Amino acid sequence: MRQKRVTVEVRNGAIVPGEDPVVISGGSHVIQWELVTPGYTFPADGIALKGGASPEFSNGHPANQGRFYQLNDRNSRVGDHHYTIRVDGAPPVPPLDPTIRNQQ
Repeated sequence: MRQKRVTVEVRNGAIVPGEDPVVISGGSHVIQWELVTPGYTFPADGIALKGGASPEFSNGHPANQGRFYQLNDRNSRVGDHHYTIRVDGAPPVPPLDPTIRNQQ
């Protein structure tokens, strides 16, 4: 399984992903979001797919004391998949709703 890393930072009171949409092509991937702003971590629901569970995505979990969040993407369904990023820390910031774009 290939890896895709996406940086995430908190800047000016907002979550800012390094890539939106996150483009996945060429088979299955582990998507790994890396939170690079000190003082913030990913909670258990740090990455949540809109519309709930899907067989396309699995095993989402924070790693390395919340510095990373990992999610398996089968990349078998082409199209846009909307998700929410949440982080814990101070000062609090609102969630963000970016997109994963699966391509063959």
